[in-house]
Amino acid sequence: MASNIHATEVAAAIAEGIAEGQASGLTYALEIIELCTLAGFPERADGFLRAGTSVKAARALLQNAKADDADKFVTRGHISPVAHGDADANTGWDRAIAIAKGKT
Repeated sequence: MASNIHATEVAAAIAEGIAEGQASGLTYALEIIELCTLAGFPERADGFLRAGTSVKAARALLQNAKADDADKFVTRGHISPVAHGDADANTGWDRAIAIAKGKT
């Protein structure tokens, strides 16, 4: 009888360990997928999961990829007085202000 109880306890412990492993694996996969999606690179999740990339490493790689991606875009923080193409006629700040106020 004692060996029967022992076998049941071992089986329960194994089942619990398997369940915990699956749960942590699922948590890991979901975290990787979420990181990739939020960073704008959902297609990279598969590669990270297959390679077993840690969440910390994936986060760093995604941050670098996001920074590299951001470098492709150039923004200007000012209004060009010739934004509407009238380079020859009234192209000073008066024209830019008139455009901003909707008077032109």
